[in-house]
Amino acid sequence: GTEETMANGNGRVGINYYLPECTFTAPKGKKFKAWSVGNNEYQPGDKIIIRSNTIVTALWIDYTPEITITDGEEVTLEDGILYKNIVYNRTLNKGKFGTIILPFVPDATTLSNYVFYELISNNGSTLTFKKVDLPVAGKPYLYKLTETGIEGSALTASNVMVSTTIIPKTVDGLTMTGTFDKLIIDCTNADKNYYAYSSANNEINRVTKSLTVNPFRTYFTTDATSGAKQMQIV
Repeated sequence: GTEETMANGNGRVGINYYLPECTFTAPKGKKFKAWSVGNNEYQPGDKIIIRSNTIVTALWIDYTPEITITDGEEVTLEDGILYKNIVYNRTLNKGKFGTIILPFVPDATTLSNYVFYELISNNGSTLTFKKVDLPVAGKPYLYKLTETGIEGSALTASNVMVSTTIIPKTVDGLTMTGTFDKLIIDCTNADKNYYAYSSANNEINRVTKSLTVNPFRTYFTTDATSGAKQMQIV
């Protein structure tokens, strides 16, 4: 249960009392089931007859939520919760790369439509990426459709735990990281250089004013004393 209490209800002995909505914070992995009064269960709005001082207890049941993530939109994600189904929808054009960071590991069936690549080296003008067999939740990647991949194919998983911990990848002074929320970054910060990926030229370009990073996308940073204006990707 929880340590919370709700305001006392006002009901005189012998008078009907209508049970309120539950405003308690549910324990992790649970949702409200019913109010327990004596040995009986009641729903909000049900009436009971007050015959003496009465204790009303919240009952909880296991809850495995389902969630659909639409590219570019923020969603509320809970760490340590088992999700019955989770779906990430995004249309990636054939032959083009995109950046991605996911809070879950997709199942093998939907993952077969895509190839994921992680950053492995940076020589100051060129970034090198290597194919990975299985992406890790919270890690930033480039990805693209396979030759037989279907545009618009969702990435899905069932009975999976979500992780909202970001795991940046730093190689040779350049960091690739990402976000699950929309970020607007002031790039006039003198301590860092910020870069955004361009699928048009398959390169990252330095951003000097303001950088908007959509949910489930990635971006790059270097120290202000290093980093070119553009870096090609191979």
